[in-house]
Amino acid sequence: MNQVIEWLNQHNINAVNAIGTLIILLLALIVIPILSRLLNQWLTYLQSPLNFTDETNSTINRVIIAVLWALAVFIILDVWGIGLAGVWAVLVSAITIIGVGFIATWAMTSNFTASFFLALWRPFQSDRPSRYSSKI
Repeated sequence: MNQVIEWLNQHNINAVNAIGTLIILLLALIVIPILSRLLNQWLTYLQSPLNFTDETNSTINRVIIAVLWALAVFIILDVWGIGLAGVWAVLVSAITIIGVGFIATWAMTSNFTASFFLALWRPFQSDRPSRYSSKI
């Protein structure tokens, strides 16, 4: 036990934070599977009245379980003193950059495609001469 405390002190890790993290992880490992089973039973019960498919039930179950695990991670980060405001700022910044990248890619792709079709089919070119063309 002294070796563990010595190692924690050597790496500047607070024992209370480490024990709190272990307790949160153990609770999550116990509670989340139980909630998953209860949610699965409830979704199976609602499957017929709401016309859900098995894939819909599975997707709903997975999304809720992922949110619960993310919540557990956020609680652990809070125990270690990492502010959630900083985490949210990083997530929103990353999502914004990805969104702008998708919009820019979409704009370039649509312009390239439109110019390709205009060059290929020449919809504004006519066979008759224009009245503005010079006759020499």
